[in-house]
Amino acid sequence: TDQSLQDFIAKLRIHLLGRLVDRPFDSDMHGSFTADDCSHVHIGKSLHYAQTCRIHFTTYDLRRDYDLVNCTTHPFVMVKSPEGETSPFWYAQVLGIFHTNVHSSHPDACTSKFGRMDFLWVRWLGDEPDWNADCRSSRPRLNKVGFVPSDDPFAFGFLDPAVVVRGAHLIPAFNDDRVDNLLFTVDDPSVPFVGDTVCRPQGQVNDWCNYYVSHFVDRDMLMRYFGSGVGH
Repeated sequence: TDQSLQDFIAKLRIHLLGRLVDRPFDSDMHGSFTADDCSHVHIGKSLHYAQTCRIHFTTYDLRRDYDLVNCTTHPFVMVKSPEGETSPFWYAQVLGIFHTNVHSSHPDACTSKFGRMDFLWVRWLGDEPDWNADCRSSRPRLNKVGFVPSDDPFAFGFLDPAVVVRGAHLIPAFNDDRVDNLLFTVDDPSVPFVGDTVCRPQGQVNDWCNYYVSHFVDRDMLMRYFGSGVGH
């Protein structure tokens, strides 16, 4: 099997606990959570899967709209990056859309009652090193991102749908071609995984090396990169 499912439940507990104790979004890097902390998270008997998820947002002219995220046809999303990051947004591919019933006996939890929690299972993309993109310069270039190699412990994770800003439009960087060194097997992390996997469309055995981030899908998306607020 590939590494996408490695530590799935452990990572899910960390993600859910972070939300239950009302911590700000930090890509689930809750280093202070111990195994004992996570044992206070009690997940229901089943995870319920959905094919689509609506991400609502306010348009540039102060109207309501939504992006429809689909794990097969429109899988990419963008979230606001934590403070201190150079890029304004992080990007991820949605592998699964789930909800389940959860409760926590952790002393810092906001509630101890069973309640529904929605979450997205994602594969993260990171900025391409040494690629300088500045849409305001005399020679503007689009941002370039690529999948985080699967041997990175934070290559896969979970997202609260509420922190998703919008669906993202990522264009394959065709000149960079496809590669097979971004997803590895569990048994031998040095061996590329070439079988069927939820991380790729059916029939594909490798990944695009990089993607360009399209800023020009619509005026609402464009203004998020140029810095003018909604309604201005």
